[in-house]
Amino acid sequence: MNLFKAYCEDVEKFAITKRGNGLIGHPIDLQNWTEPLVPITLDLAKNLFYGAETETASDGSILVALDDGTLLALTCLPDRKLDAFAIRVGQTYFVAITFGIIQLLFSIALTIWKDQRFLSHIKHDIRGLKDLATDLIPPGFEEIFLHEFADKIKHAFFYQCFEQAVSFFWLHEIAHILLGHIDILTKSEKSLGIDEFLIFAESDEYEPDESIRHTIPYLAFEIQADRWALDRLFEKLHQQMISDSFGDIELISTAIACTLFPLSLHGNNVLREKSDHAKHHPPLWFRADEVLYAEDKAANKQWFNLRRGEKSIEILRFRQKNLVQSALAALSRLHPMFGDWLGPVADSSRQPEGQRVLDEAKALFEPWRDDLSRYFHCIKMRDSN
Repeated sequence: MNLFKAYCEDVEKFAITKRGNGLIGHPIDLQNWTEPLVPITLDLAKNLFYGAETETASDGSILVALDDGTLLALTCLPDRKLDAFAIRVGQTYFVAITFGIIQLLFSIALTIWKDQRFLSHIKHDIRGLKDLATDLIPPGFEEIFLHEFADKIKHAFFYQCFEQAVSFFWLHEIAHILLGHIDILTKSEKSLGIDEFLIFAESDEYEPDESIRHTIPYLAFEIQADRWALDRLFEKLHQQMISDSFGDIELISTAIACTLFPLSLHGNNVLREKSDHAKHHPPLWFRADEVLYAEDKAANKQWFNLRRGEKSIEILRFRQKNLVQSALAALSRLHPMFGDWLGPVADSSRQPEGQRVLDEAKALFEPWRDDLSRYFHCIKMRDSN
């Protein structure tokens, strides 16, 4: 299948598609781009589709075949603004992340792992520090690590955290496509992203198309996309932990990375000052709790199915869950913003409020269940021959 031909036809339409206050514009062309964060971000996107039918476009975008003959294109935009979105143009579903978001994730991860308060809080709980690899420095990062991360512990933590944060961003937006959310929004000629979401949430003048019979369930869409992305990251992590002895560093880095996704949005006042943001978007504490829930679910699926009933597994799981909670608790101490949102993570007194959020999302989702089942997409795998 010639994925590149379909992409060439649709990417020109994508560039002149209006979004927000202007046109989207062309993706970054890696042939004329020297900053290392973008090629690393696109490499991470490609690594998410092992075994799938994929190609790399001439500009560096990652192209993935879907089961219905349409195309998924993962690309980066040069914009400095904070934006990530998914949209359909022609026969191609585009997932776009701006350079501003990539830089933000890098900066937040860098700030966290440079802060002695964070590392000192979790360091005593981590095993195997002497076995850390020191050859993980990607091209273009040598000077950063030389001056900022002489400590190999910080080096390993930081880069894995950045990788997983970027991967979670990709997976969250991909979920909006594969789960049918974008096709529902296409009916009303909308995309799903940070800017568009705020416009929808605040507008009292929005009148949906006649084919849109119910309020579009943005809250439910976001929870679904979070869970889909978290499931894939933690399932893969626990598979590696069982087979390759991946351990504490990988677990903590993944938990922090997945939490950086909502923090990177809300933390820059994108939603923080909206008094009703919890009505339209999952609250931050809820999304942090979802990280704990996803890690526990993946561990139960991987560890207990293999060695159910062994006392050592129960002890191992107690320690792993404590590591994740300690990491989020340490993160909450670094900034008042983090403390406000992450301090009460896993607080049992908040369970009724969490259930209320889920119940509201379910009520919004139910009228769309049949529509979404029709729009469900799968990644096309390579022919075994």
